[in-house]
Amino acid sequence: MGIRKKAKCFSGVNPAVIEKGQGVKLNPQKLPDVDNRLKKLFSDNWKRSHTESSSSSSDLSDEGTRTNHVRKRYNDRKMDEVERLAEMERQRRQRELEQKMVEEETAKRIEELVKKRVEEELEKRKEEIEAEVLRRVEEAKKIMEHQMMEEMERRRQLQLEEEKKREVRL
Repeated sequence: MGIRKKAKCFSGVNPAVIEKGQGVKLNPQKLPDVDNRLKKLFSDNWKRSHTESSSSSSDLSDEGTRTNHVRKRYNDRKMDEVERLAEMERQRRQRELEQKMVEEETAKRIEELVKKRVEEELEKRKEEIEAEVLRRVEEAKKIMEHQMMEEMERRRQLQLEEEKKREVRL
């Protein structure tokens, strides 16, 4: 069967004819070149393949089995391709999901770091602000003390002058 099929392919017969179960016998006299090539390739099997009938029931069942096998292999390849594409799509979605999770985690960490930095800056500035407030309070306190001392000194001077005037009057 396989030899005959190869012979038909070498002779230019359409392989679709073979798949339908319609055999074609080769005439070695008409195709000496093909005949010689086939003899070299198949030696003893070549003679047997030409003596068998091309329409035997075993050949037809072999062809049918082969056709079914070819179709099954084609369908299997097709399913493998579909499965491969589905797997690629699943992997792409998985990568996108992982990338999204990484981006979210990165954004979260950045936000936490910024928040921490802002709090540190506020704490640092809070201390600076409190120190500035205390400095200004102390400065105002000194100014007020100085003014109060001057006021007390002025009153004391006035009192002394009044006492001197009273003493002079008396």
